[in-house]
Amino acid sequence: AASDDRSWADGALADIARGSPTALKATERAIRNARSYDLRQCFIQDYRLAHRFAELPDFHEGVRAVLTEKDGRPKWQPTTLEGITDATTRGDVMGRAITYLMR
Repeated sequence: AASDDRSWADGALADIARGSPTALKATERAIRNARSYDLRQCFIQDYRLAHRFAELPDFHEGVRAVLTEKDGRPKWQPTTLEGITDATTRGDVMGRAITYLMR
């Protein structure tokens, strides 16, 4: 059972590593914010984040890499988590998706 758990965790980690660093950082922040939300607020946040993510260049790049050209090699901007600052997630993704829309 422990090896099955480890295998699942390794697979999940590999999936996360292939994704958009911007989306990962914004999702992590949304999860932290959700600790103080009730269920309704969580659904509102998730719905609005999904709409905002669809506007970001990384969403379109992911569609290109997986569905359109199917090369499986998205070119994320920025390319690493280290390239994303808290100001970026507050101002670009989270600021528009949560702060503005949650009012």
